[in-house]
Amino acid sequence: MNPPELPADRRTANGDRRTHAEVDSAGTHVVNPPPDPPPGPLPGLPAGRLECATWPEVAVAHPVLVVAVGSCEQHGPHLPLGTDSVIAAAVAERLVAGLEAADRPAVLAPIISIGASGEHAGFPGTLSFGSAVMEEMVVELVRSADHFAAVVIVNGHGGNTAALAAAGERLAAEGRRPVVIPCSFARGDAHAGRTETSVMLALAPDLVRIDLAEPGAVEGWPELRDRVLAGGVASVSPNGVLGDPTGATAAEGRSLLDDLVARSLATALAALNALVDPVDPVDPVDPVAPVAPVAPAARLHG
Repeated sequence: MNPPELPADRRTANGDRRTHAEVDSAGTHVVNPPPDPPPGPLPGLPAGRLECATWPEVAVAHPVLVVAVGSCEQHGPHLPLGTDSVIAAAVAERLVAGLEAADRPAVLAPIISIGASGEHAGFPGTLSFGSAVMEEMVVELVRSADHFAAVVIVNGHGGNTAALAAAGERLAAEGRRPVVIPCSFARGDAHAGRTETSVMLALAPDLVRIDLAEPGAVEGWPELRDRVLAGGVASVSPNGVLGDPTGATAAEGRSLLDDLVARSLATALAALNALVDPVDPVDPVDPVAPVAPVAPAARLHG
């Protein structure tokens, strides 16, 4: 059943339906305030997860919304298709805990577990939105989150980077400033190699088929990049691995993860401290640029 048509004054300039917070015909940033929560004591946000909370709990807590963005794509013969999502979710969960410990109320959004994975096309099981759809989805999600203190996006897949950057530019023009944090490990190979295998052994060892781990294309990412972008991962690695997963250990994975979480938390706190409250309307003529993400120490894995 199609929703009823909205009057012209409730549509955007390009004819799209308005969300609850849009830009009116005069270019003015409009935020519809939420209803007042009911009186009386309210518990904290259950388990730190948005889907477990009620709207009054969210209204009272006014938390930072942390969104993990991953992918569903091949990760060689030994790692699950959801590797990027598992890692992004783990970093996001730890980020919520770290923000809470720093007196920054935070809540974890439901994970976005399919991303832009066109470079992995041809491997069975890979699903992809494509960059254009990914960009639009992030824009709409952040627009709908004006009643949160801020939005932090934890990106677990390198293929999402362009879509997130394009979404950030559009949102900045509207006065919205999501903080994007990439899951960039301090050292390691490009995809399904020792780095990701070690981290998965630390996070979800039951999902790792370590007996099937084998090297793929072992050249560095700078040497592989143009070929992968032109012909996809399959053109350089029949098994889908960029690197060598042999020798991966859970201990190495825990060390990599601890380092990433520490850097991500420091970046998030610095970015949040620099933001004005996004709930307050921001002059669209002079929007504040989105906070730059943490500089990757290596390349963005996934």
